[in-house]
Amino acid sequence: MKDIFLCHTGADKDWVRDLGARLEEHRIGNRPIEVFFDEWDIDYGENIIAKIDASLKQSRYVGLVLSPRMLKADWPSAEWQSQVMADPAGKRGKILPLLRHKFDPESGEPIDMPFVLAPLKRFDFTRDQGFERELERLVRKLSDLPPARGPRRSTLGSSIPILPSGQEAADAVEEALPSNLFPVKNTPGFLYGDATSAKSKRDVWAAMKGKNVPPFVLFESRLISFVPPSAPDNPFHDFLLGTDARPETIASWMGDTDKRRQLFGVLNGALREHCYHLDIFTPKKDRTQFFCPIFREGEAREFRWGSAVGSSGRSRALAKMKARPNGTQFGVHMSAYMRFIGVGDRLFLIIEPAWMFTTDGITPLEGKEVGRFSTLWGGKERNAAVLRNVLMWGLLIADGKREILVNVATAKMPFYVSIESVPIYTKISRGIAGDSIRLDRILGGEGAGEVKREGTGDEVEGEQELDEVADLALLGVLETDDKPPNRVATDEMRDDDGSGEEDESGEEEELELPF
Repeated sequence: MKDIFLCHTGADKDWVRDLGARLEEHRIGNRPIEVFFDEWDIDYGENIIAKIDASLKQSRYVGLVLSPRMLKADWPSAEWQSQVMADPAGKRGKILPLLRHKFDPESGEPIDMPFVLAPLKRFDFTRDQGFERELERLVRKLSDLPPARGPRRSTLGSSIPILPSGQEAADAVEEALPSNLFPVKNTPGFLYGDATSAKSKRDVWAAMKGKNVPPFVLFESRLISFVPPSAPDNPFHDFLLGTDARPETIASWMGDTDKRRQLFGVLNGALREHCYHLDIFTPKKDRTQFFCPIFREGEAREFRWGSAVGSSGRSRALAKMKARPNGTQFGVHMSAYMRFIGVGDRLFLIIEPAWMFTTDGITPLEGKEVGRFSTLWGGKERNAAVLRNVLMWGLLIADGKREILVNVATAKMPFYVSIESVPIYTKISRGIAGDSIRLDRILGGEGAGEVKREGTGDEVEGEQELDEVADLALLGVLETDDKPPNRVATDEMRDDDGSGEEDESGEEEELELPF
């Protein structure tokens, strides 16, 4: 007598082999769980059909490892259909659906669940990070135990929970709780200012059109930046009067509400310039949202996790073009809201993942419907997916380095704000076994960053996430025709564009923490 017969297709054999081995590590009473797996239990020379038929009859449960391919394969179909015929109403509860793939990993074809299996409650093994949790539930079922309940509360009306026991207790496992705050390690010690003849930022930009203008702010009739007035390549010389030249410490600006906000404006300007040189742009209407444009049709924008992370350098698509039913195209892009904030006297870079759509790979789509869709999709993403995107953006703007280095001065005389390329996190000693994320595998990142190569969008790995977002968007958000593509990237994406539009980054309110 076996406890469970694992019915599967050859495409999932490696995963099923691991599942069977993990099940047999557990015990029911004083004996180990026994699994029927064809590789282990059908010997050479044995009659395969007779052995399968006998094992199906003698197994307490039949675990159907469900996937689109499994439901189309002849042998697995014969196995599970024989069990349905023996118990059409499912009163014995012998069939245990183990959902492995909702979509075929290669073709993307969705699973077509037979109507006789659709009503059965399934174990969900579709996400690797949820494997341990579902394994525990499966072991409880094979042990004839009911599903684990939550902690019981006192009957006296108190909200203090009664001390749970057994499966209801929190597990003694160490868990890491990450944030989306990247700590600033070092900044230049001083800001430098002087009385100025400039009346607005557009005066400065217009005079230095085409030049690399370091981030600066006009505050209390002074021009303030991280560039010392005495620097030989100070681009602001023509605007400094020399009547009020003095340095001010970063600490003093952090301690003053108005200056603190202006400081964030300078830092955020430097961040945009840093990202611009990595081909990461911000739209004109929201200077805190960053995305990876597609400059030429067929160009691949692809992020690759570093081999030190433990994922063998696996890639993710950052952006791709998608076709509407009417033949026109639009771009779907991973994006992130990024800006500097202060917590007490400390500086952090906050990263909030999002999505962006463009008409041609560069020009953002606008409108309430696009924003509504982004909000709806963001609410569907799981914590692990959000964390993965936060970490990806940190490593992306680190550009292969161990820390994010943002130059806030000039190319010839650089001063850097250095930021950790991974967010701060804390650890706790109690949690849920199997429900934690292996941060040690993703907090390294050495060698991670964007991989730029020519080729069609179809060649980029890890596109499923972008495809799902794009397909949902097509259901009601991106149905209208747009102007013809114009794939010319200009300096209009930068702050020092000389466009005559005032940059308000130094006057924005400080973000409140999103937790």
